[in-house]
Amino acid sequence: MKLFKLTLLMILSIAMLTGCGGGGGSSNPVGATYDEELKTAYPDIYSSYTTMQTALESNTTDIDSRMASFMSAIATPFYDANDVSKRSDLESVTRSRLERYNVDAWSLVPFAHTKVDDNTVRVSTKMVLSVTLIPGKEGSGAGTYNFGDTTKGEPAIVFTWVKEADDKWRVQRGLPYRSDELF
Repeated sequence: MKLFKLTLLMILSIAMLTGCGGGGGSSNPVGATYDEELKTAYPDIYSSYTTMQTALESNTTDIDSRMASFMSAIATPFYDANDVSKRSDLESVTRSRLERYNVDAWSLVPFAHTKVDDNTVRVSTKMVLSVTLIPGKEGSGAGTYNFGDTTKGEPAIVFTWVKEADDKWRVQRGLPYRSDELF
């Protein structure tokens, strides 16, 4: 009987160490990882994450080009956390920040997705944002911020992607951009 209990204990220990079992969450010590199934099933959505990231991180590119690239991934209409149409607000807030801060890193990790229907996909996304104030500009938001990694107890961030009339996937809601949505 002691051998049986010892065997069960060893199996449980191995399962916990390798990230198997353990209940309601991931025991992955490195956090969220890329959703490879999303990359295969929805390659346009997956590549849009890179488009948005590159647009904001390209500090040497002019702001108009960065904004055009970033906004190409945003749906019309775009809704904020309160379900209010705010596409122009997202654009003006983003432009204002790009005029004051260098985006040293904006990492977007789509780590899980759910198909709602043929034209709607919800994607759980981890974000890490690191910004520094441009010399001579005013602002108090410089720093590194982590959002959406539910494996670390952070509130979920879920982008809702919709296929628009031009057959392109764009973010319609879930992309937090205002301080009250992030902090």
